[in-house]
Amino acid sequence: MERPIITISHESDAHIELVERHLDQPMVVIDPTATAKDSDSELSYEFMDGNDRLIYKGEDVSDAVSVWFRKPQSFEKDELPIAEKHKDYSMSALQKHSKQLHAQLPEAFWVSDYYAIQRANNKTLQYKLAHEIGMNVPDTLMTTNEAAASEFLSRYPATIIKTLATFFTTNDNDDPLAFFARKVHRGEKIDLSGLNFAPAVFQEAIDAAVDVRVTVVGDRAFSTLISTAGISNEGVRDWRAGHFEGTMEFEVCDDLPSFVTDACIEHVRRLGLQYGAIDLVIAKDGTIWFLENNPNGQWGFVEQMTGQPIGKAMADLLQSGQR
Repeated sequence: MERPIITISHESDAHIELVERHLDQPMVVIDPTATAKDSDSELSYEFMDGNDRLIYKGEDVSDAVSVWFRKPQSFEKDELPIAEKHKDYSMSALQKHSKQLHAQLPEAFWVSDYYAIQRANNKTLQYKLAHEIGMNVPDTLMTTNEAAASEFLSRYPATIIKTLATFFTTNDNDDPLAFFARKVHRGEKIDLSGLNFAPAVFQEAIDAAVDVRVTVVGDRAFSTLISTAGISNEGVRDWRAGHFEGTMEFEVCDDLPSFVTDACIEHVRRLGLQYGAIDLVIAKDGTIWFLENNPNGQWGFVEQMTGQPIGKAMADLLQSGQR
């Protein structure tokens, strides 16, 4: 068998097809949660006689040329077909077993290295690197302290408040709640109680004209203008809300200054990544501001809306196998 490209994700991940159709090499999708759904979905790590092997569904994939770390799903305790009293034990074993993947195949080319992704999720590190590269970064505070947050809110005419959480709560009807970035104005009454239980991000609001998503794949960058309309909550300052109501428009951005795209590529490189989805905002005065780098952010919707060949670029990068 030709040396495979491994994708670590869930098997229904729509991004896989966008890349696989451009590959000349076989792709093996490793879904760590498959082992809990099917006893024949083997995931084994061997170390014998000084040699290690990675085996998935009976196939030795130890000679993989590249590994694409996408979006593996978490195990769901309620779905385990075992007695309730044993589920926590099983979850602990399953999670620890799946995490062994993160340090496997050290000779393969990772897009991106798991531990680099975890480090890159650090927002303060992102801001510092962006500033060092020469990008504009809004003043930002992440805090558990109500007084510090209140003082920050008083400094600026308007402030953006963002959640740090990746898991969301529900309302009284157990309906899931999504927390979008919200713009508040100086003097607006904000309940900051309980901030020590749910730290948040407070960021100087930019008088924005349009949002920009720069998708970096290796040394290539794809820039997209994103605009929304019809969002019922005027305080929401988050284009992701357009996925739920109103309209969203995506347009290829051909005139983003080259020094900005170069800075985005450099930001991804300095974080030790091969991929990054960077959010920028262009202010009404033309100034371009860095907001964040999503080290494993979604990009399929950008390709589908704009036709930009992001999947082809990802396939080329994975096939190159270059560090």
